[in-house]
Amino acid sequence: MEFALPAGYGDMAVGLLALVSVYALVIHKLYARALAIGVNILGVLDFVSAFATGLASIGPFVLQLEATGISPLYLNYVLIVPSFGVPVYALLHVYSLFQLFSRRVIHEEVTQWTVQPLAS
Repeated sequence: MEFALPAGYGDMAVGLLALVSVYALVIHKLYARALAIGVNILGVLDFVSAFATGLASIGPFVLQLEATGISPLYLNYVLIVPSFGVPVYALLHVYSLFQLFSRRVIHEEVTQWTVQPLAS
């Protein structure tokens, strides 16, 4: 399939950047939150581009299967991961973005309401 190799490269790049962003979050780097948000946005864009190119190349793939004598029912196995795996991972990206954006608000509220020591 023509879309598999570029989609795989995108998956690997986003996965490696995700490891870098987790490491930056663990060691409390200043840019860690922005990096994590960027990685999640890149992950969603990778899903969208892989879906679009996969959708565009499904027709030629079916013709190739029929020409080689393989049943088009094989597509059921090929479509299981894109039908279930991709939406789950896309939801994980959206949930992660939600957590990253809401964490800042909670952090600001906590620091605003911190109890100050009494002056003696």
